[in-house]
Amino acid sequence: MAYQEALRAAGPGGNKKIGTVFHSTGSGKSFTMLFLSNLLRRSKELQNPTVALQVDRTDLDEQLYNTFLSAYSFIGKVEQAQSGDDLRDLLRNESGQVVLSTIEKFRLKDNESEHPILSV
Repeated sequence: MAYQEALRAAGPGGNKKIGTVFHSTGSGKSFTMLFLSNLLRRSKELQNPTVALQVDRTDLDEQLYNTFLSAYSFIGKVEQAQSGDDLRDLLRNESGQVVLSTIEKFRLKDNESEHPILSV
């Protein structure tokens, strides 16, 4: 369902806003994120998108990063943002990557009133 919704949102008439929320401890969300990321990255319709995965805790970020690293031959290169500036730099790079981060790295800088567009 998440994959079809991503295609719909990215397609003609779609609003280009795509997001999925995962929750529940022990529900297999790391592997679900891995498989969904693989489908999205390989989709011809999405043309090699960047997939940004945000979690709310550092331990989950590490867990997800290690899961994705262990599946390198399946998912490819994975980047883990070390800071807010690093996250912005990673998202400004070329498309077709997987970027992992904790949500607080998306915060505004002191001189910003809204978040800049980082990737199109």
